Amino acid sequence: MATLAELEKRIRNLEDIEAIKKLTIRALRLADSKYQDGVLKGEKELEIIAREIASLYSENATLDLGEFGKVKGKQAIYERHKTSPFNFAIHFFVMPEIELKGDTASGSWYLLLAATLKNNTAVWMSAIENYEYAKVADSWLFTYKKADFIFATPYDQGWAKKSTLD
Repeated sequence: MATLAELEKRIRNLEDIEAIKKLTIRALRLADSKYQDGVLKGEKELEIIAREIASLYSENATLDLGEFGKVKGKQAIYERHKTSPFNFAIHFFVMPEIELKGDTASGSWYLLLAATLKNNTAVWMSAIENYEYAKVADSWLFTYKKADFIFATPYDQGWAKKSTLD
């Protein structure tokens, strides 16, 4: 039978994993909130959203979005999120795998993204997003995010044929 200390540690681990999931989902919902009726919101609204997203990252965090750019630092992450390469996007994240290591953690999620590029091309994208997290003052923050794209293709071409979005 488990001791009280062992049970407390297991509960703390489950609470940390849940907090990490909520952090990641919060960031995605904020990213998706940049769009309304298939159009990128105005500058003032985007600045508010970008500030909220940046607040979820540590000071020296890295955001690596592959062909969509790589930035380092909270200010650069804020600047990156004040705009978008899309007119519309919605993220579907599934299959989280999170590994705790004390006050740090790593995780990966599968992404399916439906989006509309600036030229109004509808696209499908899929990636595995890898994260590093740190617990700071009882809150979890992102320290690293990297999107490894599996496919990115115009909607009408499907994903069976390897495609780029040039």
